[in-house]
Amino acid sequence: MKKIFNAILSLLMFVAGGITAVCGLTLFFWGRARIDHVFAYVLTCADVGPSLKFAFGLWIALGAILFAIACKYYKKFALVAPIIAIAMFVYTFKAVDYWLGADDVSTLYEDEYKTFNAPSAEAPKRNLIVLFLESMESDYCDYDGNGGNLLPELSEIADENHFFKNFNQLEYTKATILGQTSALCGLAYKFEFKNYNLQNLLDNTLPNAVCVSDVLAKNGYNTYFLKGASLDFAMTGKFMAQHGFRELQGLHELSGNTKGNDWGVKDSELYGVFKQKITWLAAQKKPFLAVMTTLDMHYPNEYLDAQCNKQFGDRRDIVKCADKMAADFVRWVQKQDFYANTTIVVMGDHIFVGKNDIYPDKKERQIFNAVINPVEGLSEKKHLWTTLDMAPTIMEAIGFEAPAFGLGRSLWRSEQTLFEKYGKNLDLEFMKSSGFYKNLNGAEKNIKLAFEDLPIGAALVGNQIKPYATSLIETKDNVFGAVWSDGLNFAVGNENGLCLKAKFLLIKNKSDEKVEVMLNGRKIGEWEFAQFENAPFEREICLSKKDIPTDGKIALKFVRKMESGNPFSYALGWQNVSTRMWTNTK
Repeated sequence: MKKIFNAILSLLMFVAGGITAVCGLTLFFWGRARIDHVFAYVLTCADVGPSLKFAFGLWIALGAILFAIACKYYKKFALVAPIIAIAMFVYTFKAVDYWLGADDVSTLYEDEYKTFNAPSAEAPKRNLIVLFLESMESDYCDYDGNGGNLLPELSEIADENHFFKNFNQLEYTKATILGQTSALCGLAYKFEFKNYNLQNLLDNTLPNAVCVSDVLAKNGYNTYFLKGASLDFAMTGKFMAQHGFRELQGLHELSGNTKGNDWGVKDSELYGVFKQKITWLAAQKKPFLAVMTTLDMHYPNEYLDAQCNKQFGDRRDIVKCADKMAADFVRWVQKQDFYANTTIVVMGDHIFVGKNDIYPDKKERQIFNAVINPVEGLSEKKHLWTTLDMAPTIMEAIGFEAPAFGLGRSLWRSEQTLFEKYGKNLDLEFMKSSGFYKNLNGAEKNIKLAFEDLPIGAALVGNQIKPYATSLIETKDNVFGAVWSDGLNFAVGNENGLCLKAKFLLIKNKSDEKVEVMLNGRKIGEWEFAQFENAPFEREICLSKKDIPTDGKIALKFVRKMESGNPFSYALGWQNVSTRMWTNTK
């Protein structure tokens, strides 16, 4: 009995040590982080580079082993180890703040959220290029307080164009996907654990929100998103595909390119890919939106490209290298024929996470930003602003009337921003629960659009499918008459069986594919697509009476199985759906 007790105690100490090590690493590299948005990264940590995973795994294992050993030789340590682990977890991940806030309800969205609906007929057709620079701060322009400039070329570009001062970073905008969501959608990106099941968390793509990319795609723009890291990390690919981006490329799609740091493809090659794609997009004679995210400066394993000089022998060299590559890209665009009708936005996705070792004592830091070649007649107004305000600012830079977009307010106008109105209380509001925000993540949409009676024996084509589609991705021409969605929800009478025959598109890799078919959250089958099989695909689902719930509501979801084994809800282009009923008393 004593041996069993000791074994259990050692296991508990091992877990406590692991938790403490995780907290210590988080504090060292990133500082305190909210548990609700860290959750997104935990879900997708399989796409972190191997050396980083090894280093973190090693330190966590060592911490766990040390706790277990300390407990064995110092019995009193077993009394304080769990307290240390719990205290570290609560402090590091701001657990008390989160749980207290989750019990409060915010009306911020109801009061301040502005849905943008631009008439297609009046839509401008100006190209837009957005360059998100990893952890790029404008403070590098005078990093030592004595005129030392690590951004000589970007600062010159900012001086020649438009630069917004007085940036303030919010809690829910301080990671790449958070900053991008804020800048493109005017929204804080968060996870609400309470009253959410795991599927809601995994599908946190805010399908009912409207983003800049949604508006442009709906108005005939070709859209493209490029990232050197895996699109699966932090669910970036899912989110961007949900919001208007028709073509996305990340680490796996760029498998022939050279990696820089552990995260993915090095920036010098990424810029080359981006230039080629922009050249192709410009040749299509349609307006385009092209977005790229850099990677070399991603902490904690930044990468200095071989083409750049080693002047300082530390991270300052990487900043200067990023400055040169970004500026070279901007100058390249400015030399192209399409530049006259193109606006470029260059901005840091967020400030450097934690203390910046280049100026560790500096507290108020700002992201770099520059708006280049906007429509005529705009001038920046003095504001206290956040990344939320970039969404309307970008829209107006390309000619739309957008004084407000989501929670953002245009920096070309005098209307006060939400930060000027609420100050740091904005963060407190985002910590609270919000029914409005949950509805942006699809719950209300599924209630309103799904579970309409499906006409039995009829064939639905194109837009007729839309009332039954979830996670809807719309295109102007609906791509071969298809409606893009990863699910179908409808209601039928439960006295009979049902067969659903579907014809659809699926973008495949160069290998066999599998898509799981889920009925009301339960797997009922798996579709296999051979490498040589070509779209459009046809499959049939047949349900007996016992499969159909008493209320007749059927929620079908189609989940693609990735090579890594991780599930990924994938948009299918539904061209038509036909149904038939049969009497079935089983």
